[in-house]
Amino acid sequence: MSRKDNIKEELLKELCFKQQLTRLEFIKARGIRAATVFSAVDELKKDGLICEPDRKGAKTGRKSPLLKLNASYACFAGLELQYSMLTGVIIDASGQIITQTSLNLDDVNDTRKLTLAIDQILLRLKTQMDCEWDKIKGIGFADPGLVDIKNKISLRAVNLPGWQNIETGRVLRQMTTCQESLVIPETVARTFAEYYSRCPESPQSLFQMGLGTGIGGGFIKNGELFIGDSYRGMEIGHIVIAPNGPLCQCGNRGCLEAVAGEAGIKRKIKELITNGVDTELSLDNFSLKAFVAAAKHDRAAMMLANEVCESISLSLATVISLLNPSTIVLSGELTKLGKTLTNTINRTLSTHCFPGALEKLSIEISQLDEYATAKAVAIMCRNQHILK
Repeated sequence: MSRKDNIKEELLKELCFKQQLTRLEFIKARGIRAATVFSAVDELKKDGLICEPDRKGAKTGRKSPLLKLNASYACFAGLELQYSMLTGVIIDASGQIITQTSLNLDDVNDTRKLTLAIDQILLRLKTQMDCEWDKIKGIGFADPGLVDIKNKISLRAVNLPGWQNIETGRVLRQMTTCQESLVIPETVARTFAEYYSRCPESPQSLFQMGLGTGIGGGFIKNGELFIGDSYRGMEIGHIVIAPNGPLCQCGNRGCLEAVAGEAGIKRKIKELITNGVDTELSLDNFSLKAFVAAAKHDRAAMMLANEVCESISLSLATVISLLNPSTIVLSGELTKLGKTLTNTINRTLSTHCFPGALEKLSIEISQLDEYATAKAVAIMCRNQHILK
């Protein structure tokens, strides 16, 4: 690879994350000759990859115009498969959403129906697009379980029993005629979403923890996602916190998810009801939303919420001891427990972690919307396409 090609790759990488910068900023940051950078920029503009909207001629005066990824270069699709919903977006090359939609899922145990739902949501997106479908150069898929990222295979999702050993990448390429696909765990895509939403002021490192039907996590440092050598890293939901505890859907006992995830909460509610405890909690039409609402005034629900928050807090203490992140972001329905959650976390961490690890630690509740993960995996697919 030539020096100019290296510069082009570095410039594209910067734009994929920072979203915009000037020639002068890039030159100063890299210490590169201006003429070499200008030549690289001109070639990328000629190829249609980047644009410089405010540049009117060879000279621009005192203010250096911004370089950006060219929105019209291509489009990319992103899908997120959740326990009860499928969300999808189409973005342009600049990362802006062109269209988005969602689809409620009825039978999550039937692989054929899940595949049909994916096809259906893609058809919706295609109908809603205001540009040609053949402009879509790649599709990303955020999977709810374990993934063989290299071979683009959905291996196993414990909360979707029918979703196992699916050649998801191949299925997506057939449905869209895209040659490029990306299949990654939902927790990884969500972590990237949180990091990317903070660009260009992203923290040096960020740990994301999803608190919903299942419990998952992801870690990113200096823009690099940690997944593990066999794609099974950051499975915080399956850290054993209660040896000989309740059986988890993964097959182990005492996992965080089995104690503090939806299955664990439902098990505890069943125990309360069986023991005759006076509570409005019920397993009829159960939802985490209803549990969170009850925890604001129902005594039994409050006590159960405290137990759940304690388990989550202890697992975060382990994360901090191992990774020492700059930022922790919590997402999912259980974050609506509010101060019950945050106060428990702060109290637990203060007694279980080295003080130095907490001095500059920021713990935040996610502000992203329901389409953030689908958008993130589309952006990751875009980056893969542009930087390949």
